Amino acid sequence: MNQKKIQIDVYSLLLCVQVVFIHISSEFIIYYPKDRAAYMLVFVIWKMFSFVVPAFIFISAFKIFANQNTLQLSYGTYIKNKFSRIYVPYLLWFFIYYIYFLSHGYFKIEFISLLRYLFLGNLVSHFYFVVIIFQFYLLLPFWKNIMRIKGVVLYSLIFMIIFKIYLIEIDFIYRDRVFFTYLIYWIAGCQFGRHYEQLHNYIMKHKVFITASYLLFTSYYMLGSIQQAIYGNTLKYAEYLHIIFCLISIVFVYCLTTELSKSNIIVFITQRLSPKTFQVYLSHVLFLFILNNIISVYSLTPLVKLALIPHYFLRLIHLHSFVQ
Repeated sequence: MNQKKIQIDVYSLLLCVQVVFIHISSEFIIYYPKDRAAYMLVFVIWKMFSFVVPAFIFISAFKIFANQNTLQLSYGTYIKNKFSRIYVPYLLWFFIYYIYFLSHGYFKIEFISLLRYLFLGNLVSHFYFVVIIFQFYLLLPFWKNIMRIKGVVLYSLIFMIIFKIYLIEIDFIYRDRVFFTYLIYWIAGCQFGRHYEQLHNYIMKHKVFITASYLLFTSYYMLGSIQQAIYGNTLKYAEYLHIIFCLISIVFVYCLTTELSKSNIIVFITQRLSPKTFQVYLSHVLFLFILNNIISVYSLTPLVKLALIPHYFLRLIHLHSFVQ
């Protein structure tokens, strides 16, 4: 298998595991007493994984611009491929969730609400990623053109910050579903795909510095986030600190997964599970709903529920291993 593909597949699989952890630990984050050491530990891990959506966007852009065959496809063929690989599975799981919620009395059938859920991706929390990524996919001709502009990564960062400020000012509630708010991560992924060899070599040459920078900045960001979440102290410039945190995390995790991809065991696991990561991403929250319904009769504490994560996740992966 191509080494570049292995690296990116390991990266994607790791992100998928982190997404599952975020959603499984959300109930713990909401309900567990904040003055406990266990809460602080889980909160820090949960917060450290908060870069996953920007990272998925980065990786999605990379996969397109690192593959000349994809870039040479006609626009119609390209969109058809993306629709069948991304939107069709989304539609399938959307209606599975919808039927589940209907059968459990969460809401009644209403056509307008159904369309809103479908196109805004707010039926379930993690569906919004599909809405975002498809906006980027639809604009591929635009991305191919602007990538010729010198300094496009810096311009995209400035534009994204301005757009974020504007959406906050007008109190636009769906700003997390507009592609502009993730622009820097997409453009960075495009550039990384276009100049993979040079940027890969540069990153790996400076991996010690990148790791040190990640550890220092993440420590500062986590301390500030703990102060805000637990003690109510406002973290100044939190929005901008989060952007920096996401960018540093994306590069650091690339270094990490490059090293992990040298392990035969990791490669074997990745080859086995990588084709199913998107299905796991779409389906895992439904399994979490079902699991919570089953164990709710036992009145377990949030901490005990959280202890079930490894078992739950392995069961989910085992189930998907039978899906071709």
